[in-house]
Amino acid sequence: CIPIDLGIVSDDDGYDAIAQRLNHHLWSNSSEGKEGGGGMDILITTGGISMGEKDIMEQVFVDGMGGKVHFGRMNMKPGKPTTFITIDRDVGNNGQQCRKIIFALPGNPVSASVCSELLVRPCLDLLHYGVDTTNVPEPLSMESYTKHAVDHARVHEEAMVTITADIKLDQGRPEYRRVTLQRVPCVTDNSHSHGNNNHEPQKYVYHAT
Repeated sequence: CIPIDLGIVSDDDGYDAIAQRLNHHLWSNSSEGKEGGGGMDILITTGGISMGEKDIMEQVFVDGMGGKVHFGRMNMKPGKPTTFITIDRDVGNNGQQCRKIIFALPGNPVSASVCSELLVRPCLDLLHYGVDTTNVPEPLSMESYTKHAVDHARVHEEAMVTITADIKLDQGRPEYRRVTLQRVPCVTDNSHSHGNNNHEPQKYVYHAT
C-alpha cells in the first residue's frame, strides 16, 4: 500500500467542493501504474460523519460522489458513527466497472484508531493478500467463499490480561478501552516454596491498568 495524505478540508467548504476534490483523487489516472479506474483504491477519512450540523461527509459521499452506504451507526464504543461506503463507476469502453472503497471514521483520535484496527486493517490485509481458497468447502459458492474469507480474516492480536481495577463497561454494546500493559512474573505456589532453583523458565502475565 502507498498512503497518500490528502490534507484537511474545512467544514465551510461545502459538500460540492469537497466531493469534487475527493472525486479527483479517487478517479484520476495520473497515479503511476493505474489504468481505467485510476487514482486510489481506498479512501479513509476522519471526522464529519456523526450527527452534528456540520457532519456532512455522508452527504458528500452519497449525493456528491454517488456512493452507496453499506453500514453506519455501529453498535460499538468507541466508533459508533463509522460508515462504510462503496462507489462503482463504469470505466473504459468495454463495460468494465471499477469499485472504490471508503471508510468514514469518527474524528475522535481514539475512535479512529480503534476502528482502523478492527475494520480498516483487516480489509487492507484481505485486499493485499487475497483469500486462501485451499480449504473452502465444495462446491464453491459466493456464500461459502464469503464465509471462509470472514472466518479466516487477519484481525487484531488478542492477549489475555489481568486487570488491576474494576472497569464499568457499557451494557448495551461492545466497548474497547485503552490500557497500559505491564509484564510481571507469574507467582505460583511452586515458586514460593522452591524459589527459582527448579530451572524451569520464568512465566509471566500481563497486568492492564
